Amino acid sequence: MRFTTLLASLTLCTSLFAEHLPGGDITYHCIGNSQYEITLKLWRECSGVPIIAQSLSFSNTCGVSFTLNNVPQISQQEVSPICPGQVGQTTCNGGSLTGIELYTFRTTAFLSPCALWTISWNTCCRNTSANLSLQQGIYIETKFNNVISPCSSSPVFSDDMPPFVCVDQPVSYDPGVVADPAQTLRYRFIDARRYTGAVEPVFYSAPYSGAEPFTGMVLDSLTGNISFLPTIQGYVVCVVEVNTYNANGDWIGSVMRDFPFVVQACTNNVPDATSGTTGAVTGGAATTGDYEVTACGASTFCVDITVEDADASQELTLTSNVDLVLTGATISVTGTNPAVATVCWNTTGALAGNYNFTITATDDACPTPGAQNYTYTVTVVEGAFGAGDDGSAEICQGTSVDLSTLITGAPGGTWSDGPVVTDAGEYTYTVGSPCGDDIATFVVSVIGLADAGPDAAATICSGTSVDLSTLVIGDPGGVWSSGSPVVSDEGMYMYTVENSCGSDIAHFVVTVVQAPDAGEDNSVSICSDAVPFSLFAQLLGSPQAGGTWTVNGAPHSSTYNPGVDQPGVACYTVLGTAPCANDVACITINEVQAPNAGLDNIIGYCTNAASFFMLDSLLGTPDLGGSWTSPNGNAHPPVFVPGTGTPGIHCYTVPGSAPCTDVTACLTITELPPTDPYCIWLGNPEVTATALILAPNPSTGRLRIEGLRSACTQADILDVQGRIVWTAPPNASNSFSLELPLTIGSGSYFLRLTCSDGSLVTQRFELQR
Repeated sequence: MRFTTLLASLTLCTSLFAEHLPGGDITYHCIGNSQYEITLKLWRECSGVPIIAQSLSFSNTCGVSFTLNNVPQISQQEVSPICPGQVGQTTCNGGSLTGIELYTFRTTAFLSPCALWTISWNTCCRNTSANLSLQQGIYIETKFNNVISPCSSSPVFSDDMPPFVCVDQPVSYDPGVVADPAQTLRYRFIDARRYTGAVEPVFYSAPYSGAEPFTGMVLDSLTGNISFLPTIQGYVVCVVEVNTYNANGDWIGSVMRDFPFVVQACTNNVPDATSGTTGAVTGGAATTGDYEVTACGASTFCVDITVEDADASQELTLTSNVDLVLTGATISVTGTNPAVATVCWNTTGALAGNYNFTITATDDACPTPGAQNYTYTVTVVEGAFGAGDDGSAEICQGTSVDLSTLITGAPGGTWSDGPVVTDAGEYTYTVGSPCGDDIATFVVSVIGLADAGPDAAATICSGTSVDLSTLVIGDPGGVWSSGSPVVSDEGMYMYTVENSCGSDIAHFVVTVVQAPDAGEDNSVSICSDAVPFSLFAQLLGSPQAGGTWTVNGAPHSSTYNPGVDQPGVACYTVLGTAPCANDVACITINEVQAPNAGLDNIIGYCTNAASFFMLDSLLGTPDLGGSWTSPNGNAHPPVFVPGTGTPGIHCYTVPGSAPCTDVTACLTITELPPTDPYCIWLGNPEVTATALILAPNPSTGRLRIEGLRSACTQADILDVQGRIVWTAPPNASNSFSLELPLTIGSGSYFLRLTCSDGSLVTQRFELQR
């Protein structure tokens, strides 16, 4: 139902307000217990239709929304800026001069605590303007947070007259915002807005915008003063938003005023925009700017303000909202052109901070008087003032600073030293004020020149790195050309130190010495009968030549001779050049004993001879444990039986352990015919291996005889033809040795022994000289 009512109201205003609403604002005032008095002010151009009942919309972020219709109208007044002689000649009274009326509507509402309340009003149409496109609607709002600030009131605009200004004459205008002294205000331009089902910005004609409604228009964010030079006639729409903050800097609300500058062609000069500066001050205050006064707390002061109009024959009237801003302040005016306003105020009880008030100077031009606003700031301080803020400066060693360039206060004070100084320290600037001497302190720090330290060099071994930062003896925190101070490549590296006084570079030369390379360790297994080999070839990796060898700690050549050299650890050392250490690689040598199958031999036997072990007939010193094969390749027992055994080549194989291979020695057995002189003469079979042991066989000239059943009484050496070539002296032992004379040459021989028991035995052997 509320929405229907509001829509009907909006529809009605569309037809009734066309082109005749210049603007307005909404403010609020807390009267306690979450009750607020809401005031809507609207301007109406009197050439339009009469105003109708108004509605206000309320909503918050806590889920509450409602509309109040038929907000009571509490006043209606004409605010047309006309001279007294033209009263009754405006459109508000049936005349032809532009007439403006101010309508004030007010209501109360319970607004529960919420972080954001929005109170808004809108209409479909606004007056045609010079900086907006087409005819567009008006949307006005105010916002506040009554949680963080439970019962605060908004700022109010004390100037209720739309500013009428003259084309091509400078404008200084202030809407005269008055607020709680405990609040901090900040001003800004925002886009004019409209409501089309949603709030949206209106369309501006190029080059204008909400942030700059007219070319060159400037808004002082601290005082709210607006200045510009209008160059065209018509309405120039502006929207000023005033944001309010508490003592902690928390945002507590905002109000906005949507209003036009009414720019007209004038025949007179308006009061000078650069006039109105502060003059003589008496009491506990001093001027600190053209429109600024700094006052001592709990004191009384008066300041003179002079305003002039270029039209000397015109008289000026000065009005002000100073009594609304400075509680208990008075203003008195003497003269008419120039007109001097004397503002007096007792600051007792006033909070320290800034207070802005306005003075409006109006001339007596007719029909439209010229007017100018001047904005003044009174800053109440609790102590002395004038020296400005403390400051600091950093200078480079060997330079100076002029501290007077850092002063933010009044000139003409006294320095403790300087103001041009070269040394570090604390310097004071003293300015006398009505509240006593004020002192600003300036701290000067002297920064040393950047120092990267001296150049340096480092020599490293290849494959290693150096941390160049360990060589820096200058300022830390510099930048390396290599990115990191840890480097491994040869070259020149730069270390750069910078500060506000410049930079310095130190150079570091890195030399890389090639590290020795002895290769990598290895382990080899060889056979004891292997040929000598190069130890160098057994190293892994890429060893360099020129090193030295040790085997088991003793110096050694680079050749290892199996069977001669002692196996163990062979180490190769390559000397390094400082700072590189020697490099050593070692080979662990494991030597495997080679198998021994003896040496090949050829023997003959008589068919009536006794069986014998073939191993005894091989030359050399064959190992036991081998195996025999017959001439046809089949396995054969180690004993050969004359008469039944197969003559031919019998081979003896001894297996080897890796890396040694198997070895083989062959015995060629030939059967002697019965007519062979050996068989005929010998007359006795050869003894078996169990009856006699003759070693070594073959022999180089010394024979060892063992295993006789009885002592030997005679030993004869016979050749293959049965001839006795040597007879040994008798030996009473059954185990003895014979040393054959050198007269007996190499060949096959028989040892014939005559024993004490009457037995006669023979054994064949080979003699190798």
